[in-house]
Amino acid sequence: ALSANRAQMSAAIAKLKALGVEARDIRTSDLSLNPQYAYTQGQSPKLTGYQASDTVTVTARDLGRLGALVDAVVAEGVNQVRGISFSLSDPSKAEDAARLDALKQLARKAELYARAVGFHEAKLRHLGEGVSAAPPQPRMLMMAKAADVGATPVEPGQLKVQVSVNAAYDLVN
Repeated sequence: ALSANRAQMSAAIAKLKALGVEARDIRTSDLSLNPQYAYTQGQSPKLTGYQASDTVTVTARDLGRLGALVDAVVAEGVNQVRGISFSLSDPSKAEDAARLDALKQLARKAELYARAVGFHEAKLRHLGEGVSAAPPQPRMLMMAKAADVGATPVEPGQLKVQVSVNAAYDLVN
């Protein structure tokens, strides 16, 4: 089982590399070898063989070719593709733009509230940012075996970048 799995995954990984995926973007994330048993009522389980599985996480940097990469590895024997997700390789510019937008909205609302309750202006007293950690997102997980599929469309859609900014304002007459 392990030998057959090794041959299929080696072919799939070689295909990914031949299609331009760099070695740094291919990572083994799970490798399993498990006994398989036949169960008959009233008898002890009987070992019938082993099942091997190999999960590889791939970061595809050219989203226009993602469907073709999936098709290519399926043709090499991969029988499961799961967990496709999308992320920015460098989210810092998008996060900074979200921060600036959040600050503008906070200042506008503070001035609105100040005027609504009879004050002249709102002066910023405290500014902070909430931090939340997201779990790492696998890009494309694959396991070995064969299946036949045509061209696979993959649409990344639009990513949402969020930051949480909090502020305290003093209302001034």
